[in-house]
Amino acid sequence: MQSPAFFVPFTPDCAQAELSYAWLANACGAPLPDVSRRVWQLLWLHHEELVEAEVGKPLPSLFEHGESPVVAILDKGRPVRDFHGR
Repeated sequence: MQSPAFFVPFTPDCAQAELSYAWLANACGAPLPDVSRRVWQLLWLHHEELVEAEVGKPLPSLFEHGESPVVAILDKGRPVRDFHGR
């Protein structure tokens, strides 16, 4: 599967998308990845159910917040918790 062109929802152009992405990374304490290492889709198992998050699509139902789209997926270098809930 080929990744789509980079974008940040609600930004009018590429320059603003880059600025917004850098701001989002900084705001959550994540390093700003090179363009080739940006994550646009994430799949994981949650209670044996496959969950998908994709930039530009609504948040997965377990994070339901209306129709709010995923604006970025950033890697902070560690999982929120491991598979054993620690």
